[in-house]
Amino acid sequence: MARYLKTKFTGVFSQPSATRKHQGRPDQAWYIVYQKDGKRKWEKVGWASEGYTAAMASHLRNERLVQEREHGAVVNRDLTLDEAFSILWERHARNLARAADERDRYKVHLQPILGARTMSSIAPTDVEKIRDDLVGKGRAPATVRHVIGQLGRIYNFMAKWDMYNGKNPVLKVTLPREDNRRFRFLTPEEAEALLRELKARSEHVYCLAMMSLYTGMRAGEIMRMRGEHIDLANAQAWATKTKNSFDRAVYLPEPVMEMLRQKEITPGKLVFPRPKGGTYDRVSHVFDRAVNALGLNNGRVERRDRVVFHTLRHTFASGQVIQGQSLYMVGTLLGHKSPQMTQRYAHLAPEAQRAAVLAIENYLHK
Repeated sequence: MARYLKTKFTGVFSQPSATRKHQGRPDQAWYIVYQKDGKRKWEKVGWASEGYTAAMASHLRNERLVQEREHGAVVNRDLTLDEAFSILWERHARNLARAADERDRYKVHLQPILGARTMSSIAPTDVEKIRDDLVGKGRAPATVRHVIGQLGRIYNFMAKWDMYNGKNPVLKVTLPREDNRRFRFLTPEEAEALLRELKARSEHVYCLAMMSLYTGMRAGEIMRMRGEHIDLANAQAWATKTKNSFDRAVYLPEPVMEMLRQKEITPGKLVFPRPKGGTYDRVSHVFDRAVNALGLNNGRVERRDRVVFHTLRHTFASGQVIQGQSLYMVGTLLGHKSPQMTQRYAHLAPEAQRAAVLAIENYLHK
């Protein structure tokens, strides 16, 4: 094996490859060496052919030295929660997609009460008090779980980074159950207005919305749909869990058939591909903008009451029940795995429930 060669950067070495080539010469692997936990540690950074340079390796080594100094400064003392969150923010949380929410949640709900406390001094009773205060203020179960969950993550990360070796006080605290079930569905007028607004903004999103509204399909099922999943001759399609597994039959009403006839449906190809190719992983923000333009979420504070793409599936199911379809059949059309999943729509069929009660009366008084 080729020996390590010094570079002009302290603690950075290169090692020529005996087999790999780069720009007509032996490829070079960059290594850094530094002290970690009192021991000398070698770390491979990468190859020159992968774009790595000695300067990049030196920069990484400096980051490792800073991390080790931080670790040595705090590992042997009891951090306050503020200090722990500051470390978590710099190392991890600031890079999250919703970093601002993470920061604001800590400042509003945790810092005023626990920020100055040492981590080892915070007990489950302290966490329960925060939970009860949030519930007493009318905060949604989801909010309570987010706040307590954030506190638990701080302890988990500090333990992971060897900066805390005590117990996590969140583990023994019971949290309120979060009901994420969405009950909101669109009226016929709202559905018509939304489709009209979407069509004016994006033909693609309009087609996705129409498929969900008229068939009850999930967004992912529609986005995965390929030509072989469509049978126009029998007005039928197949919803799939993955590219190669069938889930259930979907029956296509005439408005959907008319829309699909205008598309190029080819086996092996997506029915609703991205303009640049590939499968969509989420519904475009065009949908949200259309909903906002129509004011469909005005005054709706609870997340489960707001119109999202999944609301179209609920509208399909709700419309079926209101028109007298049985809950069993609705569950079958939606692909529900248990009757309990369909029970949320039972309140929309009071006449059917009333008829069921009268049936026993007729039976007993023949």
